[in-house]
Amino acid sequence: MEHRSGIVPYLFYSDAEGMIEWYTTVFGFKEHSRYTDEAGRITNAEMVVGDTELWMDGNPPAGWSPESIPWMGVWVDSLDQMHDRIRTHGVPIDVPQDKPYGVRMTGTVLDAAGYSWAFMHRTTD
Repeated sequence: MEHRSGIVPYLFYSDAEGMIEWYTTVFGFKEHSRYTDEAGRITNAEMVVGDTELWMDGNPPAGWSPESIPWMGVWVDSLDQMHDRIRTHGVPIDVPQDKPYGVRMTGTVLDAAGYSWAFMHRTTD
């Protein structure tokens, strides 16, 4: 059995196929599973980074926009490697900073669809 932890964001995209490729290339997520309807449109896809999952749907509801979920944080083992990976793909990202609450994190990163992300790891136990 696979171990997962944390919350599971469920995001909607008009181009779920393109976002799967973007998350794989830029953030290093791995596709875990994909479900499609009879027309081949993605109805659910699951991606994994570390022990965290991201679920996505290619059938956005009426009135959907990325701004409906303002920010998602992802715990990573190597923040500097994640930062370098994102920059390598030409995506703007601030240099990671130590926060006074025991977390080192990137600034906000906008994905190709406009959702806000940050990557972090704990600096204290």
